[in-house]
Amino acid sequence: MTKDGQTLALWGGVAGAVAVIGITWVMIRGGTLADNHARAKQLAGDQAKAQPIGTKLDQQIAAVLKAAQDQDKALKQATGVLVPALKPEYLAADLTSGANRVATDLKALRQRAERTRVALPGTLPLESGLDPDEAVRLVQLAQLDLYRISLDTIMDAGITRVSTVTAGRAWTDPSSTYALLTAEIDIEGPYEAVQATLQGFLGVHAQGVGLRGVTIIPGSRAESPMRVHLTTSLLTANQPTWKLAAEKPTGSIKAPLKTPAKTPTAGSKPSLGDD
Repeated sequence: MTKDGQTLALWGGVAGAVAVIGITWVMIRGGTLADNHARAKQLAGDQAKAQPIGTKLDQQIAAVLKAAQDQDKALKQATGVLVPALKPEYLAADLTSGANRVATDLKALRQRAERTRVALPGTLPLESGLDPDEAVRLVQLAQLDLYRISLDTIMDAGITRVSTVTAGRAWTDPSSTYALLTAEIDIEGPYEAVQATLQGFLGVHAQGVGLRGVTIIPGSRAESPMRVHLTTSLLTANQPTWKLAAEKPTGSIKAPLKTPAKTPTAGSKPSLGDD
């Protein structure tokens, strides 16, 4: 082979090698580009489906706020059922309105007791008048509502005798959001009437009234074989004007009411009177 032929053969071999390398590079690069193209299409599809970040955040905030509003509404509804507000007439601040409320309620209780032949004590709380101190007077009106509901419930049950009725205590929970007031009531009657009384207090929960304590001992009269000491309670929204202390106080409320007798225990005799 001549010198020129050798040169042509050499360049031909180099060109062939370059062509092979080029084809191989194109094939490899083509596969990479195809993968990247498919990945880019997928990302584009995902982005098209996704909401803008700002819009999604706004919707999440709105959903959280709505959930909080729904919970607040449900809490208020539950609170309204479990802790009902007092009627406006038992929140009257002036002395004249309060005195009229006391006179009206006590007259109604006396008249009902006479119709149903239920013996009531000779004196009921607040018959001697309301306290001139506004804060004490407002608490007394709330206690009037409590023992009025309690006596109505007792008379509905067929109890034959209510021996004593005294105002108990009043205090608030630690947060001063709710107030709890009590009344001490001694009753006598047959077993069926006592049972109906206890069941009757289940029906006045909607008014915030319930039983806080019950002590039952045998009675001394044939027509009243059972004697029961009840501690009834009223749970309601606390009024700042009442100026109640948090937790159960050690002393009684400043009011012209009898100090409640101790709750009798089994085997002891409660102070119920001789008649």
